[in-house]
Amino acid sequence: MIKLIFRTLPILFFLIGCSSIPEYIGTKSTNNAVLQGTVTPNIFSALANNSLTTVVVNGGFANKFYLTPGEHFVKVHSQSLSIFSPLSAKHEMFITLEAGKKYKITSTSSITTSTVSFYLFDVTGEKEKLLMKETVRGYL
Repeated sequence: MIKLIFRTLPILFFLIGCSSIPEYIGTKSTNNAVLQGTVTPNIFSALANNSLTTVVVNGGFANKFYLTPGEHFVKVHSQSLSIFSPLSAKHEMFITLEAGKKYKITSTSSITTSTVSFYLFDVTGEKEKLLMKETVRGYL
């Protein structure tokens, strides 16, 4: 339990005081797709989601990415904020994005199977549409 507290404290301090996360990377345009994870400087939003999903594209780290349509290679990292399922995972995904659409990558963890699942959603319309799910082995 002590190990978990010390492991989670840096993340909480990062979320509370971080103002250096860029709002977005790329060019805002209707010809581009928008991709986001659940990285947020708002601690309450991260706690409500119960996990923090970091998305890295071309070595860049931001809340949102404006990307050209087509295939992209993204790195994702999940950090569970739950004391009941304290798993983390790193994964690489190939995703295909369409112009003018909005996408979100989220994650969930399961302590019973020791896995973390990453989800790619199309959030363009009123209803989120699951496009992809990839599950990997998590670590403590």
